[in-house]
Amino acid sequence: MNGQETLRLELTRSNGWVETWHLDPRTWLEVAVDSKVFDYSQLPQEMQERAYFSDFRTVDGLVIPHRIEREYGARHTVTRVEKIRVNPEVEDGVFAMP
Repeated sequence: MNGQETLRLELTRSNGWVETWHLDPRTWLEVAVDSKVFDYSQLPQEMQERAYFSDFRTVDGLVIPHRIEREYGARHTVTRVEKIRVNPEVEDGVFAMP
């Protein structure tokens, strides 16, 4: 994977979609995943996406990526996670329809 040795894990979901996970052979953390996505910005179009994971931090004993880069079609997006709470107290009303 871009010059980095990875273990390749192929996952077939119940709907038939296939994801390919690339794992670091030393840490078993995800390096990247290849999957299908739909771009609804113009016409619904199925395309391949590759997501890269980095900036791993431990939060309440879980190792979680805090940076996710996605490439699909002509798009490139970056998600930076600022804060993660594990098992927070959440009121039921938060999930109620407006």
